[in-house]
Amino acid sequence: MEAVIDSNFLRSPLLRAFLARSPCNKAVLTDYSAMEAYKSSDPVAAMTAQMEIVSAFPSQVLVLKSTARVAGLRGRKAGLRRRLIDQDQTAHFSQLHSDLMLARAGDPAMQRAIDTYAREARRQIEGVTNDMLGLVSGILDMVQVYTPAELKRLRKGESLDDAMIQKFADHSMALAIKLHEAHPNSHGPPKFEEMVNTFLFRSAVCMQIMVLRWAETGRTQRKPEELRNDVIDLNFVSFATFFDRLLTDDQAAEDLYYEAKVALGAIVPNGLIP
Repeated sequence: MEAVIDSNFLRSPLLRAFLARSPCNKAVLTDYSAMEAYKSSDPVAAMTAQMEIVSAFPSQVLVLKSTARVAGLRGRKAGLRRRLIDQDQTAHFSQLHSDLMLARAGDPAMQRAIDTYAREARRQIEGVTNDMLGLVSGILDMVQVYTPAELKRLRKGESLDDAMIQKFADHSMALAIKLHEAHPNSHGPPKFEEMVNTFLFRSAVCMQIMVLRWAETGRTQRKPEELRNDVIDLNFVSFATFFDRLLTDDQAAEDLYYEAKVALGAIVPNGLIP
């Protein structure tokens, strides 16, 4: 089983148990796994603690390409998971532990390198939050396509009917097209058969679910810190839709993952998703 690991799960004894259970169990790490540690005031100590468990199972770690690079990938069904993996970082993951040990021992070059990564991580997280603030007003417009009766159904926890499913599918595709047109690493919207296997389409699906969840609870006005946390959840969940599972201590993120898997099954024709 290949499971995307939320940053809040990296120190969990349940992760150690998952990896120890079988050599076939793989911990899939995204760039956001490191960002959460790098934003600490002591990134060397934070990264050492964050990576302690997975460093004991280096052959069971898959490191993914950065979110920016993955967003530019085409969605061919063949070899989909393989294309997401950074083969070089995965092959040399054990070196990360050695580098962290050198930094903790006071190696100046390694400390400078980690400080550089930390500054970049903070910059990227701030940029993601700012980007999301710019998107929110447009995303919240999506809620307006659902009638008051349909939103009431959502608040009561009732399932979507065919009309709502079609609206959800149409608006997921429309949002994905906008994301592809705007993203600097994208080659533009691909054909439908590939679109459904792109990271930006999966992100669009997760965004819609998240916004509908806000509408269900009446919490459409989000503070910047709440938005930042929502965006990080969305990133982990979007990646996890390509793999077997999301391992997280956050119930909201876990719910979003399962809802996204159900939504993809409902709106994507059979056979298009590997």
